[in-house]
Amino acid sequence: MIDWTQVLDPLGTAGRVPALLDQVETETGAEAWADLWDALCLGGETVVPASFAALPRLVAIGADSPEALLTLLAG
Repeated sequence: MIDWTQVLDPLGTAGRVPALLDQVETETGAEAWADLWDALCLGGETVVPASFAALPRLVAIGADSPEALLTLLAG
């Protein structure tokens, strides 16, 4: 289990990332993915520690929803 309060995102600690992952898993809208993208990729180009910590969950979400994976990759 990841202690997200010890992982960094572009704004500091990544405590909000688990809720964003839950959101993209249950919602189909692009806005949820945009919020997650902002939390995982600084300026849309630079990954942060939270990016790597979220990978296992992102792979699982993408395995269940190829559309979601494409949305993230297009981010």
